Amino acid sequence: MGRPASEDTIANLNKKIKELAKQLETLKDIPAQTPSFIQVNEDRDILVVSLYDGILNLSTDGYGKGEVYSFSYFGEERMIPLSDLKRIIRKEKKKITEGKAYINDPDIIKSERLTSAYKKILNKEKIEELFTKSKKLFKQSFDEMTKGQKEIFSQLIISKLKDGDDIDMNIVSIVSEAVGKDLDEIAQYARSFKNTKDK
Repeated sequence: MGRPASEDTIANLNKKIKELAKQLETLKDIPAQTPSFIQVNEDRDILVVSLYDGILNLSTDGYGKGEVYSFSYFGEERMIPLSDLKRIIRKEKKKITEGKAYINDPDIIKSERLTSAYKKILNKEKIEELFTKSKKLFKQSFDEMTKGQKEIFSQLIISKLKDGDDIDMNIVSIVSEAVGKDLDEIAQYARSFKNTKDK
């Protein structure tokens, strides 16, 4: 049978326990750090949404080469394998960073280092919400958009005006001034051209 611990040994152990408890308390106050690298499943498909009003092609090798993913209209959704999407991001980065195509996956946005670009890119729902905002709130949101998305939004306005949709003309005026084009005039011309063609 072992000898009982001395009072000094017990006092030293108690002191160490108190020190460890203090260290544990200070660790609780330190916020958890998120890793800078996110592990993603390479085999999965990623939802990509077209924010372009018209035909948009994304290709794995750029310039329409390799595997091509075609979108026909604004808001069309396609599932793209992650391996292909990574190649598209490398070869067609401008289409992604200007907001013509929206990657609907925060993990991929982070792992592919698109976070800063995506701070200014609006998704489909937020773009559609712009049409219902007051003049002041609209201008604030519109001013924060990327140049590419401003162009895309101006094309959406032209399409809506051409189709006879009801749009706040304050919005049309703000966007026309920003892109340097009279969108209402362009829409009227497109509408009259369409009517002439249909006759």
